[in-house]
Amino acid sequence: MIERTLSQTVAWLCIGAFILLIVSLGMVTPPTFPHSIVLATEPLPILPPHQHGLGAAESDSGHGQYVSSQVYVVPDDVVVTGMAMSMHNAPSDILLHHLGVYTNIPGNSAIAGFARDTHFKQFEFPAPYGVFLPKGTKLFLRAMLHNPEPPEGPGATYRDVSVEVRLRLAENPTRRDHHLLFHLLALGYPEEPGPETIDTFTVPSATREYAASPVNTKSLHGVFTFPTDATVLGMGAHMHGWDGGREVTLYQNGSPIANYEAHASALSPWTWQSDGDEVVREVRAGDTFSLTALYDNNEPVPLRGAMGELGFYYYPIP
Repeated sequence: MIERTLSQTVAWLCIGAFILLIVSLGMVTPPTFPHSIVLATEPLPILPPHQHGLGAAESDSGHGQYVSSQVYVVPDDVVVTGMAMSMHNAPSDILLHHLGVYTNIPGNSAIAGFARDTHFKQFEFPAPYGVFLPKGTKLFLRAMLHNPEPPEGPGATYRDVSVEVRLRLAENPTRRDHHLLFHLLALGYPEEPGPETIDTFTVPSATREYAASPVNTKSLHGVFTFPTDATVLGMGAHMHGWDGGREVTLYQNGSPIANYEAHASALSPWTWQSDGDEVVREVRAGDTFSLTALYDNNEPVPLRGAMGELGFYYYPIP
């Protein structure tokens, strides 16, 4: 009887050990798809400062330096629930002029934008919203770094500089079935030449309260008409507060509905932040969004390369 009990105990211990082994293997086995996607540029060996004289623009030759990540192919259908941007070995709130996360999806070629003055360096979408990326989607990030000498920048030399965006993914994509699209309103028109499309405008010399609009800046992307009823989630403005940018105003069907101001930071004389919000707005099919940007230019030469942008996410209601 004792021998039978002992043998049963040994058997149960073996079965328990086998079950524990299976469970432990299951705990360390990677999931079928990643719970985050990291896009990162190769470290830039050296980022030296450059002279940024009166009347110069960030897009001038020898000023902004472009860096890109490798293309990442999404291995399965995923839903992005949040994003976080970071910069290594250099201050992003001074040197990161702008950054975009791009896809090969027609009609949704960009899914995020960040800049040195971006209000949100990381964010989460509330459930049930998210950005849907079907299997096979190609992703990459591209950024422009700008490192001017004083008084426009600190004038330091930075080494092994890289930029990273982490896309957080839903563990259960079916619970994030309200798929968002990203849109960027921008004043001005594309500069030529340049490695990519950047919409900018010029502020006349010795001018205060210059109100840049889609009309007087000949904008190609300053107005957006919603094709369906939609829910708008969150907005973030971009302007050059360090160059006299004061505020971006959003209009719905020609009436102002929000102002986003540029604020100097106490952290350094080169650190600025432009407003953003997480206000939910309901729009109808045919409604239009447009924007203006207010600038001061106290210099005796025109201010080239000024920018006024507003990025937002929206859910097209079926």
